[in-house]
Amino acid sequence: MRWKRSFNQSLLARALFSNFVLVGVSVTLLTGLFLLGQLRAIRTQMDLRAKALAGFVAAQSDFAMLVGDRADLERIARSALSIDDFLFVVLTYPGGESIRVNRPGFPPEKIPVLDQDPRIFQIVQPVVARTGSSVVEWENQSAPAGRLGTVRIGFSLEHQRELSSRTLRFSVPLVLLSLLVILAVQYAQLRRLLEPLKDLIAFTRQVGQGRRSMRAPVKRPDEVGRLAEAFNRMVEELGSTTVSKDYVNNIIRSLGEALLVIGPNHKIRTVNQATLSMLGYSEAELLDLPAALILGGQDPGEMPGAAGVECVYRRKDGTAVPVLFSASPMLGQDGACEGHVCLAQDITARKLAEEELHEAKRQAETANRAKSDMLSRTSHELRTPLNAILGFGQLLELSELGPEDRESVDRIMTAGRHLLRLINEVLDIAGIETGRRTVSREPVSIGEVASEALDMVGGLAATRDIEICASLEGCDDRYVWADRQRLQQVLLNLLSNAIKYNRPGGAVTLACTPSGAETLRLAVTDTGPGIPPEGVAKLFVPFERLGAAETGIEGTGLGLALSKIFVDSMGGSIGVESTVGQGTTFWLDLSVAAAPGEAASRPEASSGEIALEECGERTVLYIEDNLSNVELVERLLRRFPSFQLLSATRGEQGVQLARERLPDLILLDLHLPDIWGDEVLRRLRADPATHDIPVVMLSADATGDQVRRLLAAGARSYLTKPLDCQELLRTIHACFQTGDLINA
Repeated sequence: MRWKRSFNQSLLARALFSNFVLVGVSVTLLTGLFLLGQLRAIRTQMDLRAKALAGFVAAQSDFAMLVGDRADLERIARSALSIDDFLFVVLTYPGGESIRVNRPGFPPEKIPVLDQDPRIFQIVQPVVARTGSSVVEWENQSAPAGRLGTVRIGFSLEHQRELSSRTLRFSVPLVLLSLLVILAVQYAQLRRLLEPLKDLIAFTRQVGQGRRSMRAPVKRPDEVGRLAEAFNRMVEELGSTTVSKDYVNNIIRSLGEALLVIGPNHKIRTVNQATLSMLGYSEAELLDLPAALILGGQDPGEMPGAAGVECVYRRKDGTAVPVLFSASPMLGQDGACEGHVCLAQDITARKLAEEELHEAKRQAETANRAKSDMLSRTSHELRTPLNAILGFGQLLELSELGPEDRESVDRIMTAGRHLLRLINEVLDIAGIETGRRTVSREPVSIGEVASEALDMVGGLAATRDIEICASLEGCDDRYVWADRQRLQQVLLNLLSNAIKYNRPGGAVTLACTPSGAETLRLAVTDTGPGIPPEGVAKLFVPFERLGAAETGIEGTGLGLALSKIFVDSMGGSIGVESTVGQGTTFWLDLSVAAAPGEAASRPEASSGEIALEECGERTVLYIEDNLSNVELVERLLRRFPSFQLLSATRGEQGVQLARERLPDLILLDLHLPDIWGDEVLRRLRADPATHDIPVVMLSADATGDQVRRLLAAGARSYLTKPLDCQELLRTIHACFQTGDLINA
């Protein structure tokens, strides 16, 4: 609708309407409150007047009512009717007799019952005797003091209604007139306020038409004047930012990226200095040159627009420049493409850096593989001679020896086992650092691991007269996230250290307590001499023993370093608290885990002599190039006459001997002089004649990847050198009894 559109477009109309509504509502409310107050005042005035007149009539009637003068009472009542607005007067005796006097024109039968006629205001006033009156006492000595009767007077409300009506008739026109005056004043004020805005609108139209030299007139110092000043500043800034062709050319020349503006004819129209420096052309040589020569043969007309695309520019000498390319079309007013704007950034340095990074990565991977191979080879080379030392030492332990020879063998075995532990710990650290050995986090029972660790160190504690105490209340059935084998290794190391470095007759306590909402703390406390503060910081450094080597206590200096690596890899933390002269506490915190649905059964290590005689007559083939290792196994099995040992020093020879003799069990070394043990295993598994013969790997290569790979290839078990003779016998016994081998 036209009037509605005009209303929405007129600020003056909207302001007037809003003010009209606001002022109208305010005036109406104020007028209503005023009239309500006037009416209440009139009614209050009438109430007070009626009560006063009624009290006066009652005071005049008390004597006549006391002496029973009826004529005097009628006179008093008629005198009261001379007052305006009185309609009737009713004087009532205590006995119920009454005198009724009414105004002419108002008959007695129209006198209403009290409060029944809303047009008549009635008031009742009691008449009481004045006990202090000497006249009463003289006239009637026997008259009782107190209430003598009542006076009921009726007042007409016509005068009150007329007064209220006159007030309303006077107030409404006055309010309307005030409202019109207010609106007229507001209209004039708004027109005066909005008049400069019309000038500003006309000014902005002229500026929009290009007349930037004009300035808006500032007529007043108020908000409208400040708005005009802001318009003037905007016009000045607009004029100062109107760029010229030279200004645009300066911007183009200053760009760090190479700029090409290609016209609709696919020829170069504009370039900048960065383009000239990159390509080796002069500006005259590039202008009007086909853009395809620079863009490596790509047709600019087929560019859909690109951003951050790697491509190649061609220099003047024909060499290629790798660039990060972006292009966007220039569209005319009709939407047609009028050319392309291309930006390119030279990324030669980045490409060289990427190539260097790839080469460094390749070299790192090669070095890592070489380190892994060296780790495997080192493991083999170090364990192989130890196999002979510890293997024959175990055979000597099983022999009848004199006290002096027994002591010599014990020293050999102690030194050999110490060297084996050192090798294992060094290889463990190296394996973890290269990623060849990892931990497997799973829910592990605190009670089980702690009990096993305490059982293992019980003998060592007894020999040193150390009391071991366990405080695992509340943790026996708790689980933590850990690698069971690594956690047990850490506990064994901490417990053995607490025993070795304790005082004679001391005590070691293993406790488990919550250390947080989701962590448990295992703490090993001893009663030893303690560690000074300067030594605590060196505890987890490899080969650092804090002078313990001079005390003659056996150790490698790698146990705590390896323990820290294990705990960190299990997502836990390890620390130490020590007081000199009182003792030391090593603790490790691990995350709490939920108990698994079914606890995995763990085989119990058998003890005592392994009875291989019950396996019957058996033939064992041992493929090994180290004669001392062959002799060790031969002397071990010589204790069981029902076992026959065949040996082969080369892989090919071992495969042929297995096919000819079909042994009951094959012991296979991994490193053989002609072919590797994994190839021998593959051939044995591929031949139907030897496919079902169990193969046990005996190798000094203890890397986890190697073990898993050969077990997956078909080996029944994998034992690492130096061999544990009892473990080897258990493996052979399990193979012939149930086929379930204990995997080392």
